[in-house]
Amino acid sequence: MRQLFLPVAAMILMSGAVNAQQNPADKAARDQKAVEEVTKIEKDKIPLLVNSGPAAADWFDSHNSDDLAYQDPDAGILTKAQVSAQLRAGTRKPSSIKQYDHRVRVYGDGDVAVVTYLGDVTGKKDKTGATLTFVSHEATTDVWVKQDGVWKRVVHSVTRIPTE
Repeated sequence: MRQLFLPVAAMILMSGAVNAQQNPADKAARDQKAVEEVTKIEKDKIPLLVNSGPAAADWFDSHNSDDLAYQDPDAGILTKAQVSAQLRAGTRKPSSIKQYDHRVRVYGDGDVAVVTYLGDVTGKKDKTGATLTFVSHEATTDVWVKQDGVWKRVVHSVTRIPTE
């Protein structure tokens, strides 16, 4: 009987520890921390992307997973290496980026965040390097995953919203 009691007691104690970790207040604090971290990353990228060049490419390389799923309304599906090369060469350089209406949803143990936002981009370069001379109104979805304490973007999808 004693041999059965100890494992059952251990399981009960462990389930209490797990429940303590899933306390709603702890989850809310963890989620809020994730929102703040990812929002900062998202906002820090804007001046780098407008300036393009090596600094933008370095940011892009360090903040995106190697198997990034990248969808651009002008250039289609691109790899991380393709976008990084365009940034480094300065052929992916908007004149301005205005982002607004950021919404961050946190999932799991605070290690997955989905960011959606609207934006207006001017002077974007297309895949041939020609300047596009219009303002593009866009909806963007970014998916971020935190691994080993570091946030990496795994999905970046931009959809152009027609304006009349």
